[in-house]
Amino acid sequence: MNKSDISNSFCVVLNSSNVFSSFNSIYKYNFIQGGFNVPEDSKICVSQITIPYSWFNVNAQVYNNAQFAIQYPTPGSNTYTTYNITLPNGFYQTSDINSYLQKQMIQLGLYLVSTTAGGPNLYFFNISTNANYYTNQILTFLVPSTTANLATLYPGYRIPTTADGGSAWIYGVGPTFYTTVSPATTVFQVLSSSSAFGTLIGYLPGSYPSTPITSNTANYSTLGNTQPNATPVNSLILRCNLIANSVTVPSDILDSVPIQGATFGANINYSPSYEKWVDMIAGNYTSLSLTLQDQNFTQIQANDNNVLMVLYIKLGTKKKILTYAGDKKNSFS
Repeated sequence: MNKSDISNSFCVVLNSSNVFSSFNSIYKYNFIQGGFNVPEDSKICVSQITIPYSWFNVNAQVYNNAQFAIQYPTPGSNTYTTYNITLPNGFYQTSDINSYLQKQMIQLGLYLVSTTAGGPNLYFFNISTNANYYTNQILTFLVPSTTANLATLYPGYRIPTTADGGSAWIYGVGPTFYTTVSPATTVFQVLSSSSAFGTLIGYLPGSYPSTPITSNTANYSTLGNTQPNATPVNSLILRCNLIANSVTVPSDILDSVPIQGATFGANINYSPSYEKWVDMIAGNYTSLSLTLQDQNFTQIQANDNNVLMVLYIKLGTKKKILTYAGDKKNSFS
């Protein structure tokens, strides 16, 4: 910026006092005395932005990625029962999803208890990260059909009772837990109605295994069949009501803010290495608004509005540049 620009340049600062939506993703700056004249050939750019990384990667309302299902043998028949699981909105790693699934298994009584005091429970579903293959891995396990194959398949484990802190074993006390001849695997389902959950963990919609496996020995394991995307938000788009960006659609894009390297709960800090000026729309304005969206132009649902956004405005010189209404002394041209 050269000396001739200084008298026509302004700095606008937005923070939590400027929040204008319940999602903490729209910020509004009201100009002094309600009048700001933008002449032709005016420009605006981002100087600095600090935004807390506070939006969830699982959000049923925004991303429809919170639901999946499990199937397990129905007591007393050869059929399967389906149980839909909805994750509460939040930020989840794969291990967090697995922990929530295990809690549901305890509520259903669909797990086994170690006979060793303090030993870990055994669950019939597991989803975990497989770092070697850059994907996740789903495992489903055989549900024993009799007391005898319970001892064979899972030595050192017993069926749970209410005294263990959850529901009692849903298949009764044996010797026959349900009427299949052999133990059968449970089934993990990625729902087509919530396919974005599959994107989160790296699985296409479908059943895993595709059909239950009846066996006396084999459990089931499968690696993800698509690349997992742990967060639907890969970058932020900053939109401004004063922008006339002739090379973008929509035309009010001011800048993009990368979030690479930032972790949930930390600050995203963005300071462009050079001034990326964007043309403004000439006219008279009472306010400036900034909207935060993701790379697909979906509005961010942020939980923290403790932001700092600094903008530079460089006005053209073809018209009056700034007017405080009702105060001729402080009018500039």
